[in-house]
Amino acid sequence: MQPSTLTVDQWFEQWFSAYKSGLRESTKNFYSSLYKTHISPQIGAVRVSQVQELHCQKILSSISATHSIKTVKSVRSTLYSLFDKAQTNKMIIVNPAAKLKADGKASKKRRALTSEERIAYLNTCKTHPFGDFAAVLYFFGLRRGEALALTKNDIFDDYISITKQYSFPNNNKAVLSLPKTKAGIRELPIPNKARDYIDFDSLPDGLLFCREDGLPYSYSEVIDRWRSFITTALGKETEITEHCLRHNYCTMLFECGADPVGAQELMGHEDPQTTLGIYTHF
Repeated sequence: MQPSTLTVDQWFEQWFSAYKSGLRESTKNFYSSLYKTHISPQIGAVRVSQVQELHCQKILSSISATHSIKTVKSVRSTLYSLFDKAQTNKMIIVNPAAKLKADGKASKKRRALTSEERIAYLNTCKTHPFGDFAAVLYFFGLRRGEALALTKNDIFDDYISITKQYSFPNNNKAVLSLPKTKAGIRELPIPNKARDYIDFDSLPDGLLFCREDGLPYSYSEVIDRWRSFITTALGKETEITEHCLRHNYCTMLFECGADPVGAQELMGHEDPQTTLGIYTHF
């Protein structure tokens, strides 16, 4: 097939294979999901040689009102890289994504739970069907995918081992991969208080959090169960997300006297500035 006849979808497959194959699995899933969700539906069937700046700017404008500025900038970066390599390979003369403007919603600020919210949250852990999952987030500060990938074999007498995660590259079906970064592979001590909310002696074989048939939850199943839990605990108007529990866990570490370096290791942060940002807030 002549380069001039390639559609954007066809070029994306070649670009992804040639330039993104060496990335971490989670990063590849990120690029793939971003493209399939925001770019392909708009210009996937258009020939690369026919894409204009107007097409690319319309993509960003269409998501700016509903998505965070971080997401919009990620789409812009993907468009730029996609067409930059097309230009390098002499498929186009000018990169149509070279001068795009990115606007979006301000990212939600993550915060720790208040004292009252912690009490309500933990009380709900004891009564809600998704309470064990919520308790794991609370006492270990795991990313959602890390918690979903936990099995009985990852639980030891006084610590849990984090070596894998589930991601949702197509926004529904779970895909098992390594943690987000090398720092994500870590061992976390089991706090004594966690045993009041999680029965470590009666854990099921296989995945700890899964469907009745033992298969991992889909993305929509996880979201529905979490929404049910958090609205039961804190009300329908709460802005607390699963990831806020990482912020809360890190804050609790500092409350217990942990230093930033130790907290960084337990959090699985690759960049120390991420941990220091929470420390400064604390």
